[in-house]
Amino acid sequence: MASYDIETLLIDVKEVMTTNLNTKITDINTEKNDTTILSAINAAAYLQDMDDSTAVYDPFVLYMVTNIDSEGIGPATMKTVTVNIAIILVDSSYLDIINRMWRYGRALEEIFEEKWKFKRGVCDFKIESLPVLSFQLLDESQRYKVVGINLISSFA
Repeated sequence: MASYDIETLLIDVKEVMTTNLNTKITDINTEKNDTTILSAINAAAYLQDMDDSTAVYDPFVLYMVTNIDSEGIGPATMKTVTVNIAIILVDSSYLDIINRMWRYGRALEEIFEEKWKFKRGVCDFKIESLPVLSFQLLDESQRYKVVGINLISSFA
């Protein structure tokens, strides 16, 4: 059996998002039934790095490993990996941007709550919710809002 590693973890995380996030966004839009409509995430807007090309997507998802704790146990090393997942939206003229961000955060949480164990069956995880934050790129051309979660998973 092939071993489970960080690369496979990131593949699984992306698959859960690309398969389920837009459906969850539609469900939340239908449930709320108001003028705050969340946009779907473009299939190409799931990124592991933020650079100038990300500006073409609004919103986009940034996911990356932010922490690795390792402990050698005999012939295997147990790893606890934190994957940060953030939905980022250009902070333009939305009067309801904070509500939008909370709804995106809810969508992320719910898809991972529903898929708390990845299909390979060797990796489950803990979910930490993150607050809505503002940030600006160094070139100051855009202001953004971000909301997200941390997935914390352990495997050998």
